[in-house]
Amino acid sequence: MFPGYWRDPEATAEALDADGWYHTGDIGHIDAKGRWHLSGRIKNIIVLPNGLNVFPEDIETALQDHGLSQSVVLETTPGRIEAVVLPPGTMPMVRSDAPKPEPLDADGLEKAKAEIERIVRETNRQLGQHQRIDGWRLWPEPDFPRTHTLKIRRDEVRDWVGPVAPIPTREKS
Repeated sequence: MFPGYWRDPEATAEALDADGWYHTGDIGHIDAKGRWHLSGRIKNIIVLPNGLNVFPEDIETALQDHGLSQSVVLETTPGRIEAVVLPPGTMPMVRSDAPKPEPLDADGLEKAKAEIERIVRETNRQLGQHQRIDGWRLWPEPDFPRTHTLKIRRDEVRDWVGPVAPIPTREKS
């Protein structure tokens, strides 16, 4: 497809194997009709303590279907899935010089929180038990940090939430 990343041999070595195959990090499957279905990205998979895999993108899509268009789903402690969200109706800020939306007043904030809570409840009814959202947090800025292609910088959101705490183990006596 391409010889590598421009002036970035480390990224090239990570993406291209010795035979020149490009590894995108995407996960998917081919259905019975030969169509490709992308499930998510390897680096985003949440592996629960019981061994089940959760694709955050599936949950984010379900939230979007219910009216919460801007979210990032993460594992905050082993087995706990949380969504970091923007208020319903928030759209990405496509230009850096665009006027920032006014912060919500107390009444608007309470209405937004109630609507988020409703959306999360509705979404959870449609998700598998291992996919359900255990909690949510409101992102403190008008928009998520984004790449130049407007993708959310998941690592920066993850850094704000904090690292996943390890599962505590009992010492043998």
